[in-house]
Order: sequence, then C-alpha cells, then structure tokens
Amino acid sequence: MRARFGRGSLAFRVAYQGAPFFASYHAVEEPRCPRRGRPTPCGLKGVVDQLFHRNRSLFAQPVGWRTEILADTLGRVDPCRAVLTDGIVGAGTSWFEQVVRQRDEGVTAKHLAGRYLPGKLSSSWRKIKPTEVLPCVIIGYTRSNHGFRSLLVATHREGALRYVGELSAGRTREEQAELARRLPALVHPGPIMPCRKQALWLEAERYCRVYSLGWTRRGRLRGTSFAGLIER
Repeated sequence: MRARFGRGSLAFRVAYQGAPFFASYHAVEEPRCPRRGRPTPCGLKGVVDQLFHRNRSLFAQPVGWRTEILADTLGRVDPCRAVLTDGIVGAGTSWFEQVVRQRDEGVTAKHLAGRYLPGKLSSSWRKIKPTEVLPCVIIGYTRSNHGFRSLLVATHREGALRYVGELSAGRTREEQAELARRLPALVHPGPIMPCRKQALWLEAERYCRVYSLGWTRRGRLRGTSFAGLIER
C-alpha cells in the first residue's frame, strides 16, 4: 500500500473554506517558531489535512491531492502560526521506529488514494501506536448481568504494587466464562492497596497480561486491553 505517514502527536485540520481553522489538538511539548526559534504566544499548529478549498468540499479528493492543496494554503500563512505536519511517502516501518525512539505518541498512515469519510472509520486512514505488554495482578472487578464488566489491575511501579487501570476489552468468551467462574472464590473484604474505585475486591491470586499504549501523568495505563491470563 502506498501511504503517507505523519506524526501522530499533533492532529489538526484545515476545515473551513481554505482558511486555517484549528479544532482541538494535542501537543507533546510547546512547539517553537521555526523562524524565531522560541515558543510562540499562541503555540505553533501542525496541520495534517484540508477539507475545504474556495468554498468547495474536498472530501471526495484523494489525500495526496489534498496535501498539495494544503501546502499551497499554508504557504500564505505565517510559519510561526501553522506548518504542515512532518510526513513521508513509503518507508513507514523506519519512520514509525524513529517516532517511537523520540517517544512520540505514534503515526497516522493514509492511503494516497483515500477519500475523507466524515464520522466513519476507514481502512485507508489508520492510527498506529506503539504498544507494550505488562504483567498485572487482578485486584478486583465490577459486576454485570453476565458475571462481570471489567477487571481492576495493579502492577509494580516505582518500587511498589499500585493500581494502574481498569480492563473492559480484549477478553474472549472462553476467558470471560473462566474468570466469571474463578473470581468469586477470591473475594476479599477490601482492596489490597489504596484504590477509590467501587468494585468487588480480590486476593492477589490471579495474574494477567495487559496491552497498553503507555502511561498517563497520574500513573494509569492508557489504551488498555486484556491480553490473557498468566498461569502459575
């Protein structure tokens, strides 16, 4: 697949009649003006797409052509206010490895012939983020009509066992049934560590693997999903 890969840590759109209109964004650090080399008062915007041009929708146009229009639009904008987000065509694996080394959030891959589909997921536009797998202990769960809804897990962090997140995705039907059968026998009067969640608490007897996209500033796992039980 021929695709354009761009950094995923900044996400903006030009979405109003060819003039830069910036919606919500996420930046890892305060960007610097490329011309003055220092932080700008309003922050530098990295733009990834243009959806309108001269009062016409560009939704049906391929992303390669939209990128050319966007570059032309940004050529008339102060570079200390907005720039085209870094990207390359092809060589996606090496680009992704570079982004991971720099501890960025990930990359976005767009098929060069892909159209923009508002409000819909498309195979021509994918977000790719690095994942890690952590061993965790199941310390509690929340109930549902079918046994339980989510698992509360903890892992060793900063020299101590700490609550790190709640898992509600990733389990197969077989794993769901097995956990629903085993967990009630491990119920404990309270959490084995400080945790403000409302749950049924368990003894630290069952372990699992957890997929994660990293850590929040509060020491919680981001983008978690269940990756299987650990049998001892």
